Amino acid sequence: MEDLDKKKKAARTFVNMFGGSFVALSISDTDFKIFDSKKKLISYAEVVTVNDVYDSSTDLIIKIQRLLRLSNKRLNPVIIWAFNDGIVYSKVTKIEGLIKWGSPNGKPSLPSTMELIAYYKQNKNFKHERY
Repeated sequence: MEDLDKKKKAARTFVNMFGGSFVALSISDTDFKIFDSKKKLISYAEVVTVNDVYDSSTDLIIKIQRLLRLSNKRLNPVIIWAFNDGIVYSKVTKIEGLIKWGSPNGKPSLPSTMELIAYYKQNKNFKHERY
């Protein structure tokens, strides 16, 4: 439940920047539909929770499975990383990264829990917003 609360807080912070709103989707879908101030659907967002404070030198990671689910929506897909003290976000179409076999939490893990992960170095295409 804590992750869901953190994801909703991140989505709320994101949409508050432009007076929009959001609706949570099912667990088997991407995380949120994003609406503008006139309630028009403008985007889909996936939120990755990060249990740390924001640091611009931190690599941002997302499971490829989640990235594909989001990008298949086609409508302005946005990834939001929810840190303890704020969010970092970018449109999927604006970022480049590295894909490799790894652990979703970035730490050595059992082979059965490893999967394809996208790693992004932060640059001008990533925006940071404090809570």
